[in-house]
Amino acid sequence: MVSTTVKAHVAVAAAKAHVAVALRRARIECALALAEQNRAPEADIARLRSKLQQSIVVEEESATLAGPSLPLTQLAARLDLTPLAERMLMVFLALELDPLFSITVSALAGEEPRQGMSAKVLAQIFRFSGDEALELALAPEHPLVRAALLEAGGAATYPDSLRPYRLAPRVATYLEGSTDIDQQLRRAGGIVEVPEDLVLDHAAAAEELVDRVLDSSEETIVCIEGIDGVGRRTLVAAVAARRGREVVFLDIGRLSADKGKAQLELRALRRECWLRGAVPLIARVDALSSTDPRRGELMAEIADALEGDGAMPGAAFITGYSGTELPETRRRVLRVRVDTPSSATRRGIWARALGLGPEARLRSDDGEGLGSDVAETVQLYAMTPGAIGRAAANARLISRGRIPTALELRAGVQAEIQERFGGIAQRVDTSQRWDDLVLPQDTMDDIKSFAARAEHASMVYETWGFRRKLQKGLGLAALFSGPPGTGKTMVAGLIAQHLGLEMYMVDLSQVVSKWVGETEKQLGKIFDAAQMGNVVLLFDEADALFAKRTEVKSSNDRYANLEVNYLLTRLESFGGVAILTTNLDASVDPAFKRRLAADIRFYAPEHPEREKLWSTILPKEAPIEGKLDFERLADRYKELAGGHIRNAVLRAAFLAAAEKRGIDQSLLERAATSEYRAMGKVL
Repeated sequence: MVSTTVKAHVAVAAAKAHVAVALRRARIECALALAEQNRAPEADIARLRSKLQQSIVVEEESATLAGPSLPLTQLAARLDLTPLAERMLMVFLALELDPLFSITVSALAGEEPRQGMSAKVLAQIFRFSGDEALELALAPEHPLVRAALLEAGGAATYPDSLRPYRLAPRVATYLEGSTDIDQQLRRAGGIVEVPEDLVLDHAAAAEELVDRVLDSSEETIVCIEGIDGVGRRTLVAAVAARRGREVVFLDIGRLSADKGKAQLELRALRRECWLRGAVPLIARVDALSSTDPRRGELMAEIADALEGDGAMPGAAFITGYSGTELPETRRRVLRVRVDTPSSATRRGIWARALGLGPEARLRSDDGEGLGSDVAETVQLYAMTPGAIGRAAANARLISRGRIPTALELRAGVQAEIQERFGGIAQRVDTSQRWDDLVLPQDTMDDIKSFAARAEHASMVYETWGFRRKLQKGLGLAALFSGPPGTGKTMVAGLIAQHLGLEMYMVDLSQVVSKWVGETEKQLGKIFDAAQMGNVVLLFDEADALFAKRTEVKSSNDRYANLEVNYLLTRLESFGGVAILTTNLDASVDPAFKRRLAADIRFYAPEHPEREKLWSTILPKEAPIEGKLDFERLADRYKELAGGHIRNAVLRAAFLAAAEKRGIDQSLLERAATSEYRAMGKVL
């Protein structure tokens, strides 16, 4: 049985042989036209005519020998090219590859064809006259032009008969049998690869729809919706592969910043689809920001690539988030969602990504033998197949190529989650313990109640079946309000620590944007990453985002209200833990409070609490001189909350280190007085 590699080499050899024969014919044809134009001796003209006839016979025999696998034959069938259009294509190919041909064309046309050849030059080469020359007109609707196989040069004001064209470089390599992707596509797109061990059982409904669409001849655009990495592209490629077709994609998020280059990349997508008979896919169309000045033009280019005169017939695909704005086309639009795989499916994906056997067990923490089942380690992470693959690669790198331990696997997951946040949220480590917390008993009870609810959410929703009864509101959101320094952020960290989860603080400066739609896009990215990594989200100074909606008096009010509405929806559908902190409780929209699992108020500490804070913040290892009067400190500095007391103690410690002595009462009072002044208070 002949291997696939051998067959590929044979096909390439046949294509190159046919190209060599076609170039020889083009050279002879051009030489004959030049001879006739210069009124060469009849004997010379007759000899060239005889050579031309021989070359035509050899070319036909070469095409017959190569069979239907010949690239030119396949392309002609896809574009329904006439024999004349095929000849034109090979003449343009000769200009690219044959220096002798270009010399002859220069002599024939009276100038070097640096920008290409026009219909006028083709008429000279083919020795056409009269009405038959009209067939050579390279108008925009000509199949070679609309499929982007030919690229126009010269001024836009040139008439069609005089506008020069050149063959796109990728077409030349294709006709010679190369399967390499178009150079203009390599940075922003390519062929969607289908993994050998692909599992699609989490996308059965989407798979069925894509299957039906590809079987239909109706021109349809299918938008595959879901978060990045869930397998939207792979799904389309897997279904197309059953029909022996490839999927060529262009990632809008990686388009060139230069408008002209971006348009060329979109044209290259169209061209590559025609050359390969592939299914076109525009990936991450939502990555085209509403602030991008190219948005309107690029959306029009995308629409043209998908449904213009040169677009591939049948179905075209787009991927994006839920509710992605699509380019305006006349095609029927279908939307289908691909959700994150089930926990059982994810276990299999993890096992394959880590190269584990059927038992799917990790290496033990001591490095010897097998440890826990992979599912036990990753059950909290609702990750997509793409994210699992990257996290597994991280874990293998950390473990130096060995089967990772549970700790190494979690480290690989956290590296992926941090990357998913993309700098919009930062991980916050908590070193304090519950013993360091000084709060009134009522507040402590509220905090413990919320922590217990978060701890047992999985049992209530999953084991007890409440998820089936509740359509939304499964996440746990809490509002911590109160004056600065009262311990709101510290408590958020302690809750995350208690749940065994990482905490990420949202950087509002990176989220809030004056551009319409950008804030929602950044928030969507945050919630998706948090859901996947099962982390605690902390929105510090949340009143900046969760402010009350106002009466609409301008477009700014309307868009601000839209942001709040979006936040309400995402917070309610978020399945994790979100903690909002604010100093301005009255500024938060009441609709948020209705959706909260806990609304906890933090008050300024009273005298006993301040006294305890002064004593507990001092570490046991710190050098102390003399007797410290914490009661005096609590009584004298009534305006200091926990955060301020911490700052004062730290200030006193640095003063002591600078003066090379221990911390004493005088240093604590000096530091507390300085903290008072920093707060704008006067003793």
